[in-house]
Amino acid sequence: MDSIETLLDRAAAVITGRHFQFTSGAHSSSYLNLRVLLSHPAAMAVLGRHLVEPFLGEVDLIFGPETGGRSFAEYAAVASCDQGHSGRVAWAQPEDAEGVGKKIVFNEKLGFESLIPGARILVVDDLLTKGSTLSAVIADLRERGGNPVAAATVVRREAETTAEVLGVDTLHTLHEPTGLSSYNVHEGETCELCEAGSPMVVDLGHGAAFQQANPEYPGGWDRVLTA
Repeated sequence: MDSIETLLDRAAAVITGRHFQFTSGAHSSSYLNLRVLLSHPAAMAVLGRHLVEPFLGEVDLIFGPETGGRSFAEYAAVASCDQGHSGRVAWAQPEDAEGVGKKIVFNEKLGFESLIPGARILVVDDLLTKGSTLSAVIADLRERGGNPVAAATVVRREAETTAEVLGVDTLHTLHEPTGLSSYNVHEGETCELCEAGSPMVVDLGHGAAFQQANPEYPGGWDRVLTA
């Protein structure tokens, strides 16, 4: 069976040698575009099974934040059903809420919100870096009466982002890449890419936010998906 790293390489999910900004505000020369996996159902089936395996029989509901987390949660739920366990699944969109950070917004037509109270929940997502969005999702599920007991992600980019940081008992990750540098410019660290005038990618990560905040950036702008 192919390794997780092989699946990522085959889908061209790891992009290097460019200039990216993450949700946290950190900059990096590398980006893990795990959303390309969404069009590879065979790989998604393997990843979904690995994500849910440690929690079979221990959770009532698998939850995935939009966008990527939704699909990984669905594949994980199918794998759970195949093993004779609960395969209930739900998803919602994390959105900025004024004054309170991110909150999850459910589509009322789907009725997923009613599945949350009292449920032991596994929260599934694609990429974990600082964990700000995922920790907000977990806190919101708990406020709604759910019991998020674990989180599972395909990739954890920063080892410092632990289960304790996220607010769950257990964190399960499938792959932790090495050698991917980042610059915490949001904490005052100097970014060598900015210093060198490297163009900022605006169609992946949060480069568009950087562009809006720094329209006169001398390095200019770059695109990966629509170049």
